[in-house]
Amino acid sequence: MKVPVVSVIMPVYNTGKYLAAAIASVLGQTFSDFELIILNDGSTDDSETVVKNFTDPRIIYLKNERNLGLIATLNTALSQCKGEFIARMDGDDICHSERLAAQLRFLNAHPEISVCGTFFYSLEKNQEQKNIFRNQVMRFPLKCSFVVRSHTLLS
Repeated sequence: MKVPVVSVIMPVYNTGKYLAAAIASVLGQTFSDFELIILNDGSTDDSETVVKNFTDPRIIYLKNERNLGLIATLNTALSQCKGEFIARMDGDDICHSERLAAQLRFLNAHPEISVCGTFFYSLEKNQEQKNIFRNQVMRFPLKCSFVVRSHTLLS
């Protein structure tokens, strides 16, 4: 099997309500040379069913038998990555269709940089864009989309 350029890791814990949209936003990327590693951290909702409804061969589905927490789940997902770059995605977020392409373009143009991130929008119940957090991104580090060169984390 061909090694993907990007490994997208998505830890999931009881995000079934949002998960289909999150997965679809990754699968709909204009840059398509990636694997999507979804690690279910012992969800008790329908998260597993939602994931299994997708048949895209780029999805790798893993499951913790019980909830181990975010850090242990992320470390397990990282150990499964094959890509040169690692992108982090939450199971209740939606990424822009150009996200991976734009971040890879930036990292390839700046080889001295190992990590890049993006701004994010906060969506209300009606899914209208309400806020963009430009100056406050560091206050919300887990809600930032980012791509990391894998050798930075795994070497």
